[in-house]
Amino acid sequence: MEIEDPPLENAFIPTIPDIVSAPKPKKKQAKRLYFDFALLQTFCNENGITLLEDYSQKFVTRNMMVNGTCRNQDCKETFTLGFRTLYRNNTGYCIACSKKDHVSRMQKGCLSKYGVDNARKCQSIVEKGKQTCLDKYGCEHPSQNEDVKQKIKDTCEKVYGGHPLKNNDVQKKRKKTCLAKYGCENHQQNADVKLKTETTCLTKYGQKCSFESPELRAISKQTVLLRYGCEYATQAESVKEKTKQTNLKKYGKAHPLQVESIKEKSRQTSMARYGVEHPMQCPSVSEKSLHKAHKYKLFTFPSGNEIYTQGYEHFALRDLLDVHHVSEEDIVTNRKDVPKLWYSDTNNKKHRHFVDIYIPSQNKCIEIKSSWTVNIEKSHVFQKQVAAKKEGFLYEIWVYSSVGKLETIHP
Repeated sequence: MEIEDPPLENAFIPTIPDIVSAPKPKKKQAKRLYFDFALLQTFCNENGITLLEDYSQKFVTRNMMVNGTCRNQDCKETFTLGFRTLYRNNTGYCIACSKKDHVSRMQKGCLSKYGVDNARKCQSIVEKGKQTCLDKYGCEHPSQNEDVKQKIKDTCEKVYGGHPLKNNDVQKKRKKTCLAKYGCENHQQNADVKLKTETTCLTKYGQKCSFESPELRAISKQTVLLRYGCEYATQAESVKEKTKQTNLKKYGKAHPLQVESIKEKSRQTSMARYGVEHPMQCPSVSEKSLHKAHKYKLFTFPSGNEIYTQGYEHFALRDLLDVHHVSEEDIVTNRKDVPKLWYSDTNNKKHRHFVDIYIPSQNKCIEIKSSWTVNIEKSHVFQKQVAAKKEGFLYEIWVYSSVGKLETIHP
């Protein structure tokens, strides 16, 4: 059985004018915000801001400049902002705290969006940046592109007359900024920056210094090999020549340490830092240098104690223990503990002398030489002996052959 459609006699069919004239649904209007004194007072009370002026009797508008104390409770500075900017941006900080707040907000935004506090730490963003650079410049970083390099160079030449860091005004401004920010002329002199650098390197490379990482050292060597054909830039003849020309232009000498003013500055720095005119005259530095040397030998005492030795010192230690029966406790080799001796060479230049072995119970210093070195350095060796005897010490020079035979003792 089929069901018939109802008759259309009384049905309403809307015409085009009816559709056009039909009323549109009204949008829900947002509550209008009035930038008046009541809003200003509420905002300041909620955020701990103290106004520096009485605005209750003023005609308050959204464009009015507001003066108040920084909302950071630990800060004593003030701010001046437009009312609308103050309210819309939920600010109320001084210039310094405003920058910190901006960084904090950025970090929170990055954490919520990428899971890290900086977008550049997100691997997908890094890869996207590399791909964009590859598409645009043909390399992973813009500064690797020759056109970009040249453009940077031309801009620096035009603005600064060369590299920015060679410009005196830029150098002064940089020092001034570092002094204001870190309390020193170079940010790497600041203890907090040093600690942060070490922490970052430990996190990234597992070492306090990035160049202690074998991986980074290998990358560095590879880069230098590609660029100069050797593992270290200073091995390249072009770099040596460039360094020489720079020194000649800057100091009038091929090497900075040929300049008397620089030598004097070096001496003053060493005096301030180590208490001596040359770092190698400092016992701790000299001892550290010995441990870092490639040509050292380990000597083991009967007690199992191990010390570093150089040259033929191990022969003398063997003879002191086995032949002369000197006790281990009476043998001093550490450069921090041997007597402080000074001597002057033929040019009347003063030198610090660290004797090889000192025996306190006998007040005796022993210097160890090979039969070859004692002849080559004859004048210096005996000048040291004379200087030590003047100080009241017994001083002997023991000369050994290459097979460990004691050939001569110079008392």
